[in-house]
Amino acid sequence: MKNKITLILTITAVFIAIIMITTIYLSTTLFLDKSDNSLAKQENHAIKSMAKIMVDIAPASLENPPHTPIQKEENSFEKFLASMPAHDQDKYIKLNEFFFGILSFRNLQEYTILKEQGLPSLSDINYVGEYTRHELNTMLWNNLTQEELDEKELSLNLNAIKTVNLVETIEELTQVINYYFPEYEQATPIPALHKWPNGKHPEQAIEALGQLIQANALVRETNAMGLLARARFDQLIS
Repeated sequence: MKNKITLILTITAVFIAIIMITTIYLSTTLFLDKSDNSLAKQENHAIKSMAKIMVDIAPASLENPPHTPIQKEENSFEKFLASMPAHDQDKYIKLNEFFFGILSFRNLQEYTILKEQGLPSLSDINYVGEYTRHELNTMLWNNLTQEELDEKELSLNLNAIKTVNLVETIEELTQVINYYFPEYEQATPIPALHKWPNGKHPEQAIEALGQLIQANALVRETNAMGLLARARFDQLIS
C-alpha cells in the first residue's frame, strides 16, 4: 500500500512540475523581446534540459515495480547526503523539497546533469547564509559579478547564489505570513490584502515582499534550477 501511495505521489509530482514549466515557458514567450534571440535560445535550452531531467530522474519509481526495491547506487542522492553532517543534509533536503524532489539523483550522470543545470554547491548555500536578504539583494543589484567571486578564489556560482537567495527569500516570507496566518503553507498564494489585519500589510510583510520581488527579478530562467525557482514564485502570486 505504501509503495502504491509513493508511486501515485511521484506521478503527480512529475505532472505538476511539467505543467508549471510549460506555464513559465508560455509566459516567457509572450513577453520576450523578439530582438533578444540569444536569451530566447538559452531559455529554450533550459526548458529542453529540464524536460530531460524530468524524464531521466523524476520517474525513478515508475521504472521499478512497487514490489521491487530501488537499488541505491554509489553516487545516489542518499549517498551524497550521507557524506555530510546532519545540518548540511538538512540544507539539501529543504532544497530538494523546494525543487519538487528533482534533486534525488540516482547516479553520477544524473548528478552531472543537475550540476550543469544550476545545482547549488554547499559553498553557494553557505555564502547566501552569511548575509541577510537585504544585504545580498543589494550586493547582487550592485552588479556583483562571477569575475569578482573568482578573483577572491571562492568556488562559487553566481547564478546558483541568486537561485538560493530566492529560495531563502521565499522561506523568510513564509515565516512572516505564518505569524499572521498560522495555517498558511508555502507554495500557496499569498493571502489577499483584505485578509490581513486592518486590511493592509504590516511593515514586516512589506519588507519581506519587497525582498521577494528583488530576489525573483535577479533569477534568470537560463537553467533548470532557475526555472523551478521562478515556478515557486509564480505559485505565490497566482
